[in-house]
Amino acid sequence: MKQYDLTPEDPTYTALFNACSNSPWPADGLSHISNLRELMAQEDYSPNIITYNAMIKAYACCGDVKSAFAAVDEALAAGHTLNPATYSCLLMACIADKSLGLKLAVEVWFSNCMQHTQVLCVDGFCSLIVKQCYQVAKCWVIVCM
Repeated sequence: MKQYDLTPEDPTYTALFNACSNSPWPADGLSHISNLRELMAQEDYSPNIITYNAMIKAYACCGDVKSAFAAVDEALAAGHTLNPATYSCLLMACIADKSLGLKLAVEVWFSNCMQHTQVLCVDGFCSLIVKQCYQVAKCWVIVCM
């Protein structure tokens, strides 16, 4: 795009982050995500929530849970409201963490329940996870009390 003097917009960045999430090599995907983030910072570009969701998904698919949650914090700091797709991407990140994934998933699920009255996942994508998290959440509340 640079050679044609075109300025990338939200759909371009979203597509590039989605391409990173589909990379068969997680380390390569993470390096491309870092390059995209640097390019966005150089251009002083502020992504929308859809682009943030793609970014979170890319970090999740590449196994970088900390960066996925950092991207959520960045989206909140930019004034965006989290939507069900954001929570779905966060749950994908939780799955990537084998040691703390369940704890993080329950925290994400509780956070969603406190903020939204709608269904957690879009089009039933995570309905099975939500049903399982509900059972785990009931046990979690009992353990924490």
